[in-house]
Amino acid sequence: MKFKKIDFQDYPDAFSVDGHNCFTLIYDSKYAQGFRGYKSIQMDLEFCVQLIDFLKENQNDNFSAVTWASTLSLIVTYARCFTASKGFRAKLEGSAVPKAHQDHHQKIMQLRHQYVAHAGGGGEGSVNFLALYPNHDRKRVVAVAPPLPVRLTGLNEATREGLRAIISDLLTLVKQKQNQCMNKVMEEIKKQDLEKLYSYFDGEEGYTPDIGPSFAGRIQHTMDQHGRFYVKLVR
Repeated sequence: MKFKKIDFQDYPDAFSVDGHNCFTLIYDSKYAQGFRGYKSIQMDLEFCVQLIDFLKENQNDNFSAVTWASTLSLIVTYARCFTASKGFRAKLEGSAVPKAHQDHHQKIMQLRHQYVAHAGGGGEGSVNFLALYPNHDRKRVVAVAPPLPVRLTGLNEATREGLRAIISDLLTLVKQKQNQCMNKVMEEIKKQDLEKLYSYFDGEEGYTPDIGPSFAGRIQHTMDQHGRFYVKLVR
């Protein structure tokens, strides 16, 4: 497990507990990275639900560049939950998708690989018509229309609702994975030598605030306009 100090003099309120500022360390480990990865997947899945809701309301009656872009975004965002990024996050396996909805899952993955990432595939084609004189006694071609390119303009209701059901199950799974990772993180931290942890703040001026029992409470994260994060534990 790795640690890095936050300068207490420059950022005294980086982490406050019961309204009191604490010495703050940044920690990292494979389990912390695992939690981060599954949390990132959770955020993607929740965004997919928002896109499904938007398309349900707009893709038929209010089709526009925005609904087309939302369709592509839904496909890409969902599919990236099943692809790994080196050193950044975990990925889900296709086997995590319920068997009842594997066809919807495979459809989206195919669109991602064959249409969004590469032109054509199942999401793009053309309508190519020619007209014949409508009488067998006077056969001739009377007109040929240029190919009309057609593109995916949304996802049908069955696919949208199938995705919604998949995402509901996957959200339960990734939250369980987060809990497992966080339990491991806590086990690692509780095994650390307190003297070594406090050694990062040798020379820092301390004080003795009235802080309640360790760990209990609810964590809140905020970020200021300069991109600096601040954390609070509230009871």
